[in-house]
Amino acid sequence: MFFVFSTTLLANTSSNMLFVWLMMELNSLTFIPIIMDTHNITDTETSIKYLIPQTLGSSMFLTSAFLTYAKIQSSPLTSIALLLKLGSAPMHMWFPPVMYSINMTAGLILLTWQKVMPLLLLTNPQLSYPPIVIASAMMSALWGSIAGLNQTNLLILMSFSSINHLGWLLMSSTLNLILTINYLGAYILTITPIMLLMKKHMTKTHSMVMTSLMTDKHDQLILTLSLLSIAGMPPMAMFATKIPIITSILLSTLKITIMPLILSAAISMHFYLALTVTLMTIPQTPSQQPSVKTFYMKPMYTLLIMTQFFWLPLTW
Repeated sequence: MFFVFSTTLLANTSSNMLFVWLMMELNSLTFIPIIMDTHNITDTETSIKYLIPQTLGSSMFLTSAFLTYAKIQSSPLTSIALLLKLGSAPMHMWFPPVMYSINMTAGLILLTWQKVMPLLLLTNPQLSYPPIVIASAMMSALWGSIAGLNQTNLLILMSFSSINHLGWLLMSSTLNLILTINYLGAYILTITPIMLLMKKHMTKTHSMVMTSLMTDKHDQLILTLSLLSIAGMPPMAMFATKIPIITSILLSTLKITIMPLILSAAISMHFYLALTVTLMTIPQTPSQQPSVKTFYMKPMYTLLIMTQFFWLPLTW
């Protein structure tokens, strides 16, 4: 965990591309033990599925670094390498299979912290090639929302939702660093309660979620609000952070790109609302005395949800 977090911070504070490449490699290698927590065959296959595209992306980034030192334009190759590491469309094929079989702790890190390094590097004009980034942003937004329809596995749904929100993040990276950090922070605070609840109840499918939440009204409320936020329902965090991005796009010369982003947000809201309506109609059954672990988890969930409603003033 220490190396996963520290390598990201070191990479984004360095101006040397070879040092950044070294931090990328260390970050990928130190994330493997987090995936292989039980050392079974499934974890081994998942780690290989993760390591191959990450190594390919790092190799492409190293090649672009050599081209840069040779005074050759390498920003297109650098952008492709970082987009591959992010798992954005059309280079997202490795991301859903990894999320399908990954453990919850590693899944939460992969959905949140592992996006920080490539995204912040893409905000650097010397490393980013805007036409490629914008094209990937529009494809990610549309494909992430369309592929999320009719998904019954929540981890797969979260992975396609991540690809959808990645479209907004990539678009904001071409506009403003503050917009990118703002949106990424809101996304992390929104996805964290969902993943923690899935880990607590050991659920991955819709039916398992419905069954496990029948005895815990507090968790049902937290999950419902988190899903409404990640769907983009006003006035929560994920809606509030979209407003400055839309405003910046309309003030730029990229107005045409706003249509696929808004369309993808509408499609995503459809399947999230279908899930939340089902959650709100779950009949409650008497619950047992809460455990010590549950007692300490509830204030954390409540704090994370409270940030949803205080995010709106921060977006301006």
